[in-house]
Amino acid sequence: MTKPSKIHSLAMVFCLTIAAWSQTALSADWLYTVRPGDTFWDLCLKYTNKSNCWQELPDLNQVKRTRELPPGYVIRIPVSWLKQAPAPVTIEHLSGDVFLAAQATAPHTPAINSAANTPKAKPLSSGEKLSIGSTVYTENGYASLRFADGSTLMVMPYSSVALDAFTTHDGEAIVDSRMRLLKGTVKAKVKKRQPQTRFSITTPDAVAAVRGTEFQVSSSDDQAAPTRIEVFEGLVGVGNDKSQQEVPAGFGISASKDKALAAPKALLTAPVITPPPAAVIQPYTLEWQALEQASNYEVHINSHDETNALQQHATVATTAMEINNLAIGCYTVNVSGVDAEQFQGLAAQQKLCTAPNVGTPVLAKTGLQKAKGNNNLTWAAPEGAQSYEVQFASDAEFSHITNETTTNTPTIALTTNKKVFIRVRAIGEAGQASSYSNALPYQPKNKDWQAILFIGIAFIAGL
Repeated sequence: MTKPSKIHSLAMVFCLTIAAWSQTALSADWLYTVRPGDTFWDLCLKYTNKSNCWQELPDLNQVKRTRELPPGYVIRIPVSWLKQAPAPVTIEHLSGDVFLAAQATAPHTPAINSAANTPKAKPLSSGEKLSIGSTVYTENGYASLRFADGSTLMVMPYSSVALDAFTTHDGEAIVDSRMRLLKGTVKAKVKKRQPQTRFSITTPDAVAAVRGTEFQVSSSDDQAAPTRIEVFEGLVGVGNDKSQQEVPAGFGISASKDKALAAPKALLTAPVITPPPAAVIQPYTLEWQALEQASNYEVHINSHDETNALQQHATVATTAMEINNLAIGCYTVNVSGVDAEQFQGLAAQQKLCTAPNVGTPVLAKTGLQKAKGNNNLTWAAPEGAQSYEVQFASDAEFSHITNETTTNTPTIALTTNKKVFIRVRAIGEAGQASSYSNALPYQPKNKDWQAILFIGIAFIAGL
């Protein structure tokens, strides 16, 4: 028995997972890295319910029954021997149409297509717990699942995934999470924990086994279409019964049933996003630089907090996307290019904060008041207004603007001696502007004619 390197340990985990894929999921072994003071007797008492474990485990690992095991060595322990406890999977966040089929479909059956033809379909909601054997599927929606060790799985629109196993051993030191992607796309972010932690996703074409990484798997219900796997962080072992590959970050691989795996290919680099202003006024057009080999782009908008909940998702063919209908707050925008083979590239990230909308002022004749010899126009201050822009025009359509001014208060002195139309818009703290108000006609009284009329009346009265 030799001391394994970090890469060698991952390769062993990968090979054992491939064996599980080709035989049965429950026949896989855990890999335990020996710690100082460990003995076969102690390991059997702590981790297993197997009688005579301390006698059989050395033979299984082809090791002599020594009193202590050298630290750093790797011991295989069959999963079926381990003390197991259920590890709940929680719907952390969802949006749109997300359903649960109480009974998972058989391995590698055609994907669930809609709630109408799925028995016992049940709408899901945030916070619900999922049991082993459940199948989650989405229509025009998405769901984020959180596992016992903090790993997450984002189920994208029009996808379905069956949860085959999620158990813990030795508290939460060892976590076993296994699932089958029946259709669509899932994006996993696996928390790096103990070396014994396992997280795997199986499709009809291949299995991806990982530990401490971020990756995406896409599978179609079209049997001729290959499975695609993109690795964004860490290292993913991918294999089927024909071949195996280790795929590093920044690369993707395709897998087809009964065919050897293709060589990993480099993913598209992240595009450069044009930085938005400090506070975005919606609608806002997000723009980024074009990638030469991109056929389209994936845009994900997530909440800028620890949940990282997906808020909006779109596939666009251009290098711009209009953002609208986001609640007031801050978000993380992820933009990645997609190449001709539909591999999604590395994502550029940009923080984006939306500014509150400002109410539109309303002008009325009752707001015309006389003060200190001048006429003033006053209006009610709408919510969020910090200042105002006032326009004067000779026509109600404002095609001929005669004057523009600003004021910090909802009132303005009217000094013009000509008939005009007036409109106002409010400006918010972040510079966001409301729509213009209604156009209010204003006809000043001519003071010269008033004086002449007064003199004329006085003259007649004196005759």
